[in-house]
Amino acid sequence: MDNTAEHNSLAALAKNVGCNSVPQSWQASWAESLCTYAEGDFSFLEAEYFADINKKWLHLEEDALSAIIASGKKIAEQDYLRLLARHCKNLLFCTKEPPADCEHWPLPESAMGKLAPLFYAVVLLSEVPSLALKHGKNGIPAQVTTDTLKDIDIWLRDYKEKHGVWGLKQTPWLMNHFKENLYRVGRLQFQPYQFTGNVRVFKSLDSGELCVFSEADVEFRADGQVNGTNDIFDTECVWKPILEITEEAITGNPILPDGTIIRKPHRIYANRWVPALSKGDPILNVHIPADGRMAYDDCIESFNAAAEFFPKYLPHIPFKGFACNSWLLGPRLGRLLPDTSNIARFQHAFHLYPIQGSDRSTFERVFGTKPADLAQAPRDTLLRRVILDYVLSGNHLSSGAGFRLL
Repeated sequence: MDNTAEHNSLAALAKNVGCNSVPQSWQASWAESLCTYAEGDFSFLEAEYFADINKKWLHLEEDALSAIIASGKKIAEQDYLRLLARHCKNLLFCTKEPPADCEHWPLPESAMGKLAPLFYAVVLLSEVPSLALKHGKNGIPAQVTTDTLKDIDIWLRDYKEKHGVWGLKQTPWLMNHFKENLYRVGRLQFQPYQFTGNVRVFKSLDSGELCVFSEADVEFRADGQVNGTNDIFDTECVWKPILEITEEAITGNPILPDGTIIRKPHRIYANRWVPALSKGDPILNVHIPADGRMAYDDCIESFNAAAEFFPKYLPHIPFKGFACNSWLLGPRLGRLLPDTSNIARFQHAFHLYPIQGSDRSTFERVFGTKPADLAQAPRDTLLRRVILDYVLSGNHLSSGAGFRLL
């Protein structure tokens, strides 16, 4: 590679590989990447490396593995691509937090052609052995490591289904896995987090039952939905709940387990109820990877396994329970489906509460995207039929949220 200042600039690199822009975040550590480039280890670009990590941890199908091997070979053959790979690897893995704009980093279009969407997948895969080593030092079972890395296969397939070629766009999301901020334990994924719900949860000292009150700063529409849900704002009939906490009593608007808020205030006695969960408390965020049926028994088994896994292998991570924000917890969707359906049963595993949601994720997950003509959309499953019938009747679906205490 030419060592002149002109050829060592980010602009020259972007031009040579066909990136349509130079992200501001690439400026960081650029000089260091240049200095260490010549001595850098690029074995992560070799076919043998990909075959090894695939056999041990990834278990990708042959077609996907072949495309990744071809991408590594393409990068290895060109100085500028190797330098960009090294630089992006440094930015992602040699800093405490990856750059916020990494989801929008440009692709090296001209240098890699149809393989360009796999460029950042190759960069991410360079850290698979390091992640496995970190897990091993904590005694984390190899199966958890393999299951956690299943997301790579899931999102490779998602890209192929949508674009017709292999690729990967979820760099920020997958950095949670590589930064040891997410683990898959059984059917579900768990991410240490702080509770963000606008609710206060109290537990009875006598019976153990829960009383859930809305925070006072939430604005509700007349239909009981948070104002702004589905981009519908009510300017005339909005109301706000109350939440009054004294030494004697706690008064507020209760939220039922199905997510319904009661407009009539309710009062409990402070000496018989204790705080159980509120905003900022440590919890485990629950994510549902899209790789098969979501059987209720598998989910419950996953909750139970996670409740044992974290104290055993990661005792420094406290948590009071689980929280989830998902289209699967949309309360109106749950009411449309039989109580025996996996979605309805999954909702019953949580105490739901209202949020300002939309139907975007529902349509993306069920139809791939929101159909331009709902009347002509496919109706080949019960879920698709109930969604279309409900929305075509003038109603709205939205995502929801819920919590589950230990």
